[in-house]
Amino acid sequence: GGYSKKTFNSSTIGVSQPITIGSGGVGGAAGANNGTAGTTTSLGSLLSATGGSPGIGCPNSINPGEYGGVGGIGSLGNINLSGNTGGSSFGQFVANIGSFINAGSGGDSFYGYGGIGGSGTTSGINVAGGNGLNYGSGGGGGASQFVGTAIGGGNGASGIAIITEYI
Repeated sequence: GGYSKKTFNSSTIGVSQPITIGSGGVGGAAGANNGTAGTTTSLGSLLSATGGSPGIGCPNSINPGEYGGVGGIGSLGNINLSGNTGGSSFGQFVANIGSFINAGSGGDSFYGYGGIGGSGTTSGINVAGGNGLNYGSGGGGGASQFVGTAIGGGNGASGIAIITEYI
């Protein structure tokens, strides 16, 4: 997810402002399914940071190469940062040995790393994607190379709003 920071005076804030904490995207269900996007964290209409877009499910373990979701965007702040894009999947076939596939990791945020991407081999080792590790980070993709086994992706982490008041 994105990151946005700004200093306000009390007259701008007023009596109160609504705070919305965005939820992390849900990892793609087992099978070649896309995840869902994270939602926006905001301080009224004064400050905003969107969640990242979802990663794309890869239907063919022999020819992977789907890209991870694009990081969210901070806006309206004095400092606005975008979250990192999730990693791409990749795989390789080695004659007389077998093949493997690695799913992309989740996108990093200002506050933490994305979840690790899963991996799979023809020998039956298949690993689900890891969940985002801290606020605003994306979940890693799942990977399965073993025929008949579907593996899901990890979930993204929710957003955060930190408010400091000086008196």
